[in-house]
Amino acid sequence: MRTERPQVFISSTLSEFRDLRSAVRYWFEEFGFRVQTFEVSDFEHGADASAFEACFKNIRESDYYVLLIGRERGSSFDEVGTTVTQKEYRVAYESFTRSRRPLIVPLVRRSVLDGIEALNSLGAVEQSELAFAQSFIREVRRDGDSNAPASLTIPFSNFRELVDGIRSAIPAARSPLARHAVLATLKHELEYNVMALVMKHRGEPLFNTWYLHPVREQIMTCPPKTGPV
Repeated sequence: MRTERPQVFISSTLSEFRDLRSAVRYWFEEFGFRVQTFEVSDFEHGADASAFEACFKNIRESDYYVLLIGRERGSSFDEVGTTVTQKEYRVAYESFTRSRRPLIVPLVRRSVLDGIEALNSLGAVEQSELAFAQSFIREVRRDGDSNAPASLTIPFSNFRELVDGIRSAIPAARSPLARHAVLATLKHELEYNVMALVMKHRGEPLFNTWYLHPVREQIMTCPPKTGPV
């Protein structure tokens, strides 16, 4: 049985989501998750290949990949125009198709979706600052790819809607893992202590202390429980 903490990778443009990323990181950590992000202060001066490969390795090893899409394009990854966030998503998607992890949870600012819809009605989105966002959203949704299952993007306007969207996609984020860990440990300790109380050696209690005798007697004389547990 797997006992280690689940790992989540949070992906987004840094400048647009810096504060929100910090809040989401803290929220996940409160639920017992191990949180990974790629924090490089200035991509214009370049992150070396080893830094990117370490980032991609963390994505592949994560259980969940949370993608935040907003208005900004973000930093470029290569000469053909792929952005860092796009590349992170593509690494996550390729890993998921191969090994079924990480589970991808894409979330999009509601204002971006509304803006794209309004501009599309005017036929003007391709000439706007939202052209890249529309293209990226279509890629994430797998629009036009009949061989890939559709991926729903979750809209959000504020932090509450954001975490509600995450909860809807990640069951482990619905109740604190720390509480489950405490309860599991308590259950283990209780089982061990009860076992120690009822154990005997050559007919004599292993714990020869007078204050345990009443407890031992109560346990030994309890009628067996019947019916479903």
